[in-house]
Amino acid sequence: MKRLIAGVVLGVSLTAVAHGAGDPAAGEQKAAVCTSCHGQGGAKPIMGSYPKLSG
Repeated sequence: MKRLIAGVVLGVSLTAVAHGAGDPAAGEQKAAVCTSCHGQGGAKPIMGSYPKLSG
């Protein structure tokens, strides 16, 4: 019973976080900083020692 309650609470809390409002303009500004080292879309880093962020 405790596991069921914990699962329901976790599920509800994750759903509430998923619907948070975002600011696309602020996201673009933050992504520009990452792009300067990790390349466009995080796929082509400018140096081999930088990780690919795109997967």
